[in-house]
Amino acid sequence: MTGIMRAGSLAVILFIFIVIPNGSTWDQLAFIGVNVLGQANVMLGQELAAKSCLAELELDNKSSMPTRTHVYGHLLRKFGNGHWVDEAQLLPATEVWKSWREAVTADQAVDPKCLYEDCLNDSRELGSKSPNSK
Repeated sequence: MTGIMRAGSLAVILFIFIVIPNGSTWDQLAFIGVNVLGQANVMLGQELAAKSCLAELELDNKSSMPTRTHVYGHLLRKFGNGHWVDEAQLLPATEVWKSWREAVTADQAVDPKCLYEDCLNDSRELGSKSPNSK
């Protein structure tokens, strides 16, 4: 989108210099060159400002998460099982995930993926014992 805006700005400047005779051709080319350098300065300035801001941040914790289930478990254990989980729609709205959500916050030591598999097996066993199931 910014590329389109920059190209549009350059097109307007070119249109003005072509339509309105204003100084010599070299004056017009110099003005266009200064504007192009200004656009480059803006891009470079944004890049340097972003790097400067990111350099002030510190890495709090770096850990490897093999699956999404591990990431979800880490987030729930670190930030709690609050209303934010529903608001962010972090987890799928299934019974298995609801039971997993309770289990993963209750037991901090167990692997989240193993807990999910246990919850999945429990729901399958309950489904097979249900009178409505075939």
